[in-house]
Amino acid sequence: MTKPNTKPLQQWTHQLGYLSQLMASGTASAAEADRFYELVNRVCELPPEQETRLFGEVLGTLAQIGDAEGARWLAEELDIEAQLQYLPNATGRERACLLFALPVVLPSGASLQQHASDSELFSQLHDILQEADVVNSAADFGLVPRVFSYLELFSKSYGELSRLTRHLGQQVLSGQTELVLPEWFEGEPSPQGACVSPYVDLYFLVGLVSCSDTELDEVFPALATDGEDRGEMAFTDEGDAQPIQSDDPGHVETGEPWEGPFCQAFEDAFGVIQGALTVLPPDGLPEDLRRGLELSREIGLLQMMECHVPPEAAAVVRLGPLHEQDGEWLVQVDCLVDGHIAETLNWKVLNHEAESDAVEKLVECLGDAGIATETPLTDFHNPAANLTLH
Repeated sequence: MTKPNTKPLQQWTHQLGYLSQLMASGTASAAEADRFYELVNRVCELPPEQETRLFGEVLGTLAQIGDAEGARWLAEELDIEAQLQYLPNATGRERACLLFALPVVLPSGASLQQHASDSELFSQLHDILQEADVVNSAADFGLVPRVFSYLELFSKSYGELSRLTRHLGQQVLSGQTELVLPEWFEGEPSPQGACVSPYVDLYFLVGLVSCSDTELDEVFPALATDGEDRGEMAFTDEGDAQPIQSDDPGHVETGEPWEGPFCQAFEDAFGVIQGALTVLPPDGLPEDLRRGLELSREIGLLQMMECHVPPEAAAVVRLGPLHEQDGEWLVQVDCLVDGHIAETLNWKVLNHEAESDAVEKLVECLGDAGIATETPLTDFHNPAANLTLH
């Protein structure tokens, strides 16, 4: 059997690393920029395993030689190439087509159907986003009538996501609002949401929005006008989850007029018996995946604390040292009542964040829930913080 010739792929790896450094530093010529994007497109046409390995080698090499800026720039550029394509509409005018997802947090064990049960019920989700101006009224968009787990989306290569963007974009440009996945993308769905917490599951609705290039920055007005972290949106200022005025006790008030109706419509379409907890507005696929994991982690921790720490108790939350367990880095969270540990919980350090960022978000999450920091957390490798529940 003839051994496959890997020399061209090795050359692509070296060229992409070199060109990424030039592009990140702003010193690439027009010809070098064209060559960079030509190589990226050619790599994205490779089988997913080869593509992932090649891009991984380039990013790893840049990190090894100390060019963190080049590695960061390349990773962000690959994200953009995967989720943003420019396609001609019926009149031949180019339109920006952006792939996005809506993170939806559910109670763990909710009875969730993979596909929407009824097209008319599913169309209500699109109508709510349009009428509430969550998606810019000047843009066209559609949604895929099924739910995705985090792993289903995260496991796709840049090339697969880029082809999906083109496939869905062509449907939106032809006027469709209920989008059909290509057969090669369907695969076997994961029956379980992201396992960030045993108390909540995270799923995603996938869609595509089309607009002019000048409208991209404001394609999601809810984000364009609110730059603050929305991770605490499922809770009131006092840290309690408040039920929406509806017949379903599973919903919680999230602070945005469209979110309650959207959660109800989601349940109607997908059969979530216990109700959806909260949903985040779309941004762009890579950012949606990150924000969804963070939101799921936060809600899961606060729900566990509500279950294990009596509200009338004089409870203290103590942060233990960062530790590794089954290949994951965790911050230990001890809930103490009358000086005794009532429950020990964990806050997972997610793959996309630094350890210090994970701890900062934990302290912010506890603060938003009414838990004030008594001692500044200066060294998270040592048990240096005690936090009190009010």
